[in-house]
Amino acid sequence: MKNLIKHRMIFILILFFFSTCLTYKKKEVPIEQIIQFCNFIEIDKPFEMRILEYIHTGCFCGVRICASNCVGVNTDNDTIRVFSICNTDSTFFVNQLVTVTPQPKPSGQITIAQIWISEGNNIYLSGFQRKYLNTIFGNLSIK
Repeated sequence: MKNLIKHRMIFILILFFFSTCLTYKKKEVPIEQIIQFCNFIEIDKPFEMRILEYIHTGCFCGVRICASNCVGVNTDNDTIRVFSICNTDSTFFVNQLVTVTPQPKPSGQITIAQIWISEGNNIYLSGFQRKYLNTIFGNLSIK
């Protein structure tokens, strides 16, 4: 009987612990929902950067335009956000060096991959995603 009570208490404590944890959710959202965090700039030459955060898109391009969302630091130590159109590659990782080839902004509705954090009734964007950053459209390739 004592063991049963002990196991139930442990189980309840584990459930309580996990219920208070933050929940991370990947979500595709229209670009209009995050445009307030973007300062779109023009860059004409490819450049290298080290990835700080990478969120690959889970949708395939076709009827709608989807983009992965990458934040990195270039060789001038500037933090920049890169939206990579139709990039479903999930092999990019934090601290990886990549080459970014700038692309023009596509016309039409663009869906961007985001990470949302849910804490109780509050839902908000994760770290770099809610920072105002210079932003471009570009193609990522492994260096």
